[in-house]
Amino acid sequence: MDYLAIQRAELLISQGRPSEAEKILFSVYSSMPDSDHIKYLLSECRYVQGDYKEALRYIDEAIGLFPELALYYAHKANVLWHAKQINEAFRNIEHAISLDPDDSYLWSIKSALLYEDQKYEKALDAANEGLAHNPEESVCLNIRSLSLAKLNRVEEANETIKDALQSNPNDSFTYASQGFIALQRGSSKEAMELFREALRINPGSGYAKSGLVEALKSRFFIYRWFYVLFDWIGRQGNGVQWALIIGIVVIRNISSSIAAKSPDLAPIFNTISLLLFLFILLSWIIIPLSNLLLRLNPYGKYALSKDQIQCSNWVGVLLLSSILLYACFWIFHSEIFILPALMALFSIIPINCIYSFKRSPDSKLVKGLSIGIIVFGFLSILLELLSIISLFPFFILLFIAYQLYMNKLMMKSFIE
Repeated sequence: MDYLAIQRAELLISQGRPSEAEKILFSVYSSMPDSDHIKYLLSECRYVQGDYKEALRYIDEAIGLFPELALYYAHKANVLWHAKQINEAFRNIEHAISLDPDDSYLWSIKSALLYEDQKYEKALDAANEGLAHNPEESVCLNIRSLSLAKLNRVEEANETIKDALQSNPNDSFTYASQGFIALQRGSSKEAMELFREALRINPGSGYAKSGLVEALKSRFFIYRWFYVLFDWIGRQGNGVQWALIIGIVVIRNISSSIAAKSPDLAPIFNTISLLLFLFILLSWIIIPLSNLLLRLNPYGKYALSKDQIQCSNWVGVLLLSSILLYACFWIFHSEIFILPALMALFSIIPINCIYSFKRSPDSKLVKGLSIGIIVFGFLSILLELLSIISLFPFFILLFIAYQLYMNKLMMKSFIE
């Protein structure tokens, strides 16, 4: 085995240069096609580059050659996690822990998975278990701190962060975790500095980059308010989340009904109905709108991913179209422009869904439903304007059902 070549490949992977590492690995792969370690390293390269399908193929081949190594199952759990296959990820990390229960690294992955799954008490327990084996395990310290913050145990969270910094004062992940805790408190300026420090230490940290994007967007008051609100909602159970969604819709419908039946109370309840409608609409489009604002910022645009930039371009086109159509309504005093203007605005939601689920196992389903709802919306408007048939009320009901289903998929896959 060419150990020097493999060590060189490992160094390149650690430096974030997976494509170069692959060239070296393929050069020695032909002479050692049954090396589980090379297959594992190739899986690492594919994983870092976002090719989860190939990463899973290589790691499955490595496991087939050496099924007793916990590290391979831990790596597979990481790949599955990022591929949004959470249940499979849990099964693999549990198996890894059964093979080596004293490895704090394995517990760190389990605690991170539980945290992402919004099971904060269990995430805290898993992090504590990892710290029992290694009190300086960085990821466990950070997940412990993040979980405590979500459980409103702020003082304990701050103490854990101090321990993490004492253990490793140059850990990018720790500064990024502090940044997310600051965002949870609504302190976007403090969060910005923490994410910048995290990126100074590790410029390639996706975790810190995603936090920096949130901090930049949180400079906008409305987005900051929604972030704190959604963070609170995210800490509640699924039952509470659905109760809030259904409750807002029911209250709005009741307000509209009272306003229609009681002229004296109409101004009050019409206002309530309008505010709730705006809240629902903003909750659906606040993320793509904030990405658009960043896209237009000379520096903020560099914080967005390729998908976010493409999505913000579509949002800009649709928003401008809606504004122009509404302007035509006021200029020409013709109601023919109202429905197309409304549809252009509503189309922002399915466009955002397409890009939000682009790397999810449900991506094809979401794309098909989203394109279908847009086409049906514009078709119903065309038929309405030609006085052939009135399908727009049916479209509204279908659109609400579509959005509720998207919310269900978002909860299942996961906010942001």
